[in-house]
Amino acid sequence: MLDGKTLWQGRYRSIVDLEEYLHRNGTRIIKFFLHLSKDEQRKRLLERIDKPAKNWKFSLADIGERKLWNHYMKAYEACLNATSTASAPWYVVPADYKKNARLLFRRLSSIR
Repeated sequence: MLDGKTLWQGRYRSIVDLEEYLHRNGTRIIKFFLHLSKDEQRKRLLERIDKPAKNWKFSLADIGERKLWNHYMKAYEACLNATSTASAPWYVVPADYKKNARLLFRRLSSIR
């Protein structure tokens, strides 16, 4: 059985290999990570609890998951570092302000 580190290294290698294959065959790969700050995540979580119109977005599991913030950040960092390459780079986009984050995708969708 594989240990966790070996398992993830293999998965990251598979991602990079696939993206390199796609790039060699003419596909341009652009990857974005929309990053929410811990404070903004807290604000949005509280809105889901406090505003009835947003209650459907809330899950009790969200509270438990929030306690794992630092673990998630380490995992995201490891993944982005392992899978960002010259032909398929990652772009980290601050996403605390939804309108600004969405502008990026509107602009990208207009590029052909």
